[in-house]
Amino acid sequence: MKDKNQFIKACITKALVELMKEKDLKDISITEITRKAGVSRMSYYRNYYYKEDILNSFMDEILNTYNEYRVSFISNNGYSIYPIILHVFETFKEHKDFVLALDRSNLSSMIQNKLNEYIKEVYNADDVHSTYQVIMFSGALYNSCKTWLSTGLNEEPEFLARIFVERMFPEVGI
Repeated sequence: MKDKNQFIKACITKALVELMKEKDLKDISITEITRKAGVSRMSYYRNYYYKEDILNSFMDEILNTYNEYRVSFISNNGYSIYPIILHVFETFKEHKDFVLALDRSNLSSMIQNKLNEYIKEVYNADDVHSTYQVIMFSGALYNSCKTWLSTGLNEEPEFLARIFVERMFPEVGI
């Protein structure tokens, strides 16, 4: 049953992203989503209440998958910033349609807010100084990825990760 529900959620998410390529989120109906996804309204409401829930759930899924990679990488290789940043660019590339659909609907702040929360948690930003450091880092990373996607992915992720690490962490090196 869990696999079937995951499949239904994936169909709904894919349908919404496809619709958002053409319309703003506010202009998309639940009927359009369920029709495009090939699922019933009952299946939709079993999983989601608001359309924004679909987006938030998918962002959580992306961040959870990314975090599993990060934790596994660190436990197997030790902490190294370059491969972790490289994986961020690769993750954004993998979810290009989703990111650009949110950007097209002026919902980029949803991604930025989730990324801020995630990075604050990972780096234990619990005071004013560390919170601002994390927010600055998060903003630079998100804007770099979004610009790369919106300009057509002309550069390789390795190149961008290298530039990012050199600029943001000059003392670390590659």
